[in-house]
Amino acid sequence: MVQQLNNQISSLKNPWIQSLVRLQRASERREQGRFLLEGSNLVQAAIESAWPLECLLVTDHWSSSNRQPFAQWGKQVPVQWVTPQVLKAVATTQAPEGIVAVANIVEQSEELKLPKLGIAVDALQDPGNLGTLVRAAAASSADGVYLGEGSVDPYNDKLLRSTAGLWFSQRPQQVDLPEWIGHCRNSDVQVLGASAEGQAFWELDLQKPTLFVLGNEGAGLSTKIRQCIEHFVSVPMNTQVESLNVAMTGTLLLYEAMRQRQRP
Repeated sequence: MVQQLNNQISSLKNPWIQSLVRLQRASERREQGRFLLEGSNLVQAAIESAWPLECLLVTDHWSSSNRQPFAQWGKQVPVQWVTPQVLKAVATTQAPEGIVAVANIVEQSEELKLPKLGIAVDALQDPGNLGTLVRAAAASSADGVYLGEGSVDPYNDKLLRSTAGLWFSQRPQQVDLPEWIGHCRNSDVQVLGASAEGQAFWELDLQKPTLFVLGNEGAGLSTKIRQCIEHFVSVPMNTQVESLNVAMTGTLLLYEAMRQRQRP
């Protein structure tokens, strides 16, 4: 039986709804300790991963058009019916599907495991690029995606949608990047910064524990981070091409590492 909360909410002035609308801002997400998941795919991925959900906001149209998943999810997570106007105010897309989950932020472990294969980013700001890296990390069996200072919020709505649900199995971890790089280097994890002057990625031994470090979309690796790294890796390209998209670069590096590790 579906766990129904209050009667359908139709007012945009409802204090609880207003608190959910504020979750569109990163600062508010941190303050409230929760974030939003929009659409059936993300909600299903969250439920399958046993992520703690406070409730589901659904419209009558969505629940009647999705009877089977609604009946299943409604037994596991409390449901709050809302009007399409209210749901659109809470959601961030132009044409929301009709379901939004309110999820709790789960604090990450204070002591992260050293990666056998990982990728870190220095002030990466585009959520789509980070989403691509999360998917590439999951596909290449990487151990982690690590976010340095100035990077996109790991609970950003565009990031969550762009991961196609893989965020829950490859959740980005926020780190003090210079400290994390130092810890990896001191623990025999080779740290390779992506840079045009680096060694071609196919010439390096990527079978050993490796952490790739990528820079900002426009500025690349900051001087502060460069000073923490001894070795650099590059993706050679035609001289007419200045650079590759940071997500494409990261994907190539991860897949070369996977290829080397799968050799007989």
